[in-house]
Parts: sequence; structure tokens; C-alpha cells
Amino acid sequence: MKIKSLLLGLSAGLMVFTSCNDKDEPDQIASVTYSFSVAASDLTDDGYWNQVYNTGVGNSYWKPDLQLTHKATETVYDGVTYKSWMGFCPSESADTKDYSDGDWMAHQWTAITGKGAGMTPGYIVGFWDVNESKNGIPEPVTCGLGTASTQTFLPQSIYVTNTTWSYYAMLNGSSFNKKFTAEDWCKLTIIGLNGYVKTGEIDVYLAKDGKILDTWEKVDLTSLGECNVLYFQMSSTDTGQWGMNNPAYFCIDDFTAIYRY
Repeated sequence: MKIKSLLLGLSAGLMVFTSCNDKDEPDQIASVTYSFSVAASDLTDDGYWNQVYNTGVGNSYWKPDLQLTHKATETVYDGVTYKSWMGFCPSESADTKDYSDGDWMAHQWTAITGKGAGMTPGYIVGFWDVNESKNGIPEPVTCGLGTASTQTFLPQSIYVTNTTWSYYAMLNGSSFNKKFTAEDWCKLTIIGLNGYVKTGEIDVYLAKDGKILDTWEKVDLTSLGECNVLYFQMSSTDTGQWGMNNPAYFCIDDFTAIYRY
């Protein structure tokens, strides 16, 4: 089944990157792995995507057929401009230092591993909106990846880990969240969608039973079946009136899917 992409609502100013594999021949089945490496000219000196706060840039597109949601906003308050972003940001930051006594906002871009899943520099930092309702699917999908065309795919696997900010906040606690105990957990939920119909969901624990994920974990996605979007949500035991208290970040890499051309 071919269905219009659920991600197109944020496509203005789309940025194009190249995956590790490409596919141009029609009428075949192709397995594609996206390793999310970017050119040095697309990165800041600190190693993250230099367009992350550009409000004129929307989703990022990765050849041959993958789109990752991204949205930047600016708010002016009392003469001061505040910038924010949501969705996904390419990064090659290797800075795994604990900035709990400093400014985490300036260091929100690093996987706790300091590198990608395949020992390559590149990976993707995800930032989920804690104010987003978990009742139903937003239109368009906010924190998601999917086909940029009308083509569907069969998701096979993806690698997941924590960012440094998330890891140290759960390990030590912060002014915003509690120190995690053996009874606490934080999880990433990956929801398969075909149109706006849910095909299934998979939970990946970023913290559980006193352990906080600090390596790349391979996640089997085959149970999600035929999709055109994977939608990401987060939840944890440390949740208050305004949603989840611990940082709503995670990292992904080496997403593999089968396309039918």
C-alpha cells in the first residue's frame, strides 16, 4: 500500500543528506541502512548540525528515501530571543563530559557513547516534546522518521542509546529531575504507522532496574510490519504536572529498512 507521508507538514526548507547506501534501480527489493554521517560543512565547531535553530529549515531528507522531522522556533520575551528545536538533529559530537555543574543546553548534542553505533562519527539526536499528548497521533507527526515519498517500507532494526545529558541527569539527579533508583525507569516507545493506523509498538528502556543505557542497543523492528512512519514517544517514572521531568533526549543510528521498488 502506498500512502502519503505523514511527515510532509514540516517539509519546507528540507535539507538533503546522503545515507551509506543508495538505490536507483526500480522493481527490486532493497535493504537500506542509514548511518547518518554528514559533511563537515554542515556541522558547527562542536559537531552538531549547524541548521538546528534555523526556523527556515524543516525536515532533513536522507537518500534514497527517508525523512526525519525537525522544527525550530523563536520566541521573543522582554526583548530577548529564545530559540528552541524539536525532532531530530544530526550530530558528530564526541564530548561525553558531565556538565551537570554548567550549561547543559550548550552541550545537548552528544550520545553517551561519543560516537555512532558502527564506530562511525555520525548519529542522530532526538528531542521529544514532553507536553505532547500521548492520546492519539499528532498530525503531522512531530518526532518521527519515514518515507519522503509515497513508498512504504519494512523496518528491520535501529540502534538506540542515551545522550550525555539524559544519562547524567538520571544517574545523579538535577534541579529538574530526581536521581533514578532501581525502581525508576525511562523508556522510548517506537510506534509503527501505516497512514495514521498503528501497526504496533516497541518499548526500549533507556533506564531500568538501576541500569542506565550507556551503549548502543540494537532494536528489532520487524514486528511493526509495513510502515511509512516510525513515531517516537518517551515516558518515565519521574513525571509531574508538566510531563516527564528527566531530559527528553535519545539517540538513534544505523536504521535499516527494506523497500519494495
